[in-house]
Amino acid sequence: MGLNYDIDILPVIPEEISEDPDLRRLLKVAGFAPHSPASRIGLFRDPATAAALARAPEAVRVFMDHVGVGADPHVSTVPPGRYLTGDEPGRLQITRAAMEAMEQGRFALPREGQADPGGGHFLVSQFMLALTRAEPIDPDMAATIAALVGPDVAVPALAAAGPEFAAPAHGSGVSHWGFLLGVSLVGLACLGWLATI
Repeated sequence: MGLNYDIDILPVIPEEISEDPDLRRLLKVAGFAPHSPASRIGLFRDPATAAALARAPEAVRVFMDHVGVGADPHVSTVPPGRYLTGDEPGRLQITRAAMEAMEQGRFALPREGQADPGGGHFLVSQFMLALTRAEPIDPDMAATIAALVGPDVAVPALAAAGPEFAAPAHGSGVSHWGFLLGVSLVGLACLGWLATI
């Protein structure tokens, strides 16, 4: 069975701690201004994926750290293949950082070649694919799904169960489609680049 590359975007320093004005000033000096890219990190929901990243070659670990994804697992109630709508800016930042690093050749990532995606090895290409395929879900809907059926039930199966489980429309929907299209194009470019190495 393959690794689950779903991530959640979390604050590096809990927001309630950063409300103290003196601490906020100190954090800003250290580069952790609230809502800055450095103040957030992507963490894997699956402990096996986090462990695979921790065992991955150093170049992969440094690359993932550079793009803003950590090797610690995070317990989440968000359904598989989905992410909270509020995570979109952080996910886009990770995608942009990954693309820039790959285009500039800043990291000597190992060739994945014919690696088996189900072999328990962390694969950057599979991470980028999961990042581009995931769909947004409203936080209230995610909480409802988790309360009704638990976090391990896939959302497509729930949608087939009835319209009450389908993800609600967000605004006009145009912004989400634009975001998904942009991330998909970046993901395809990443996969094309990875195929050349």
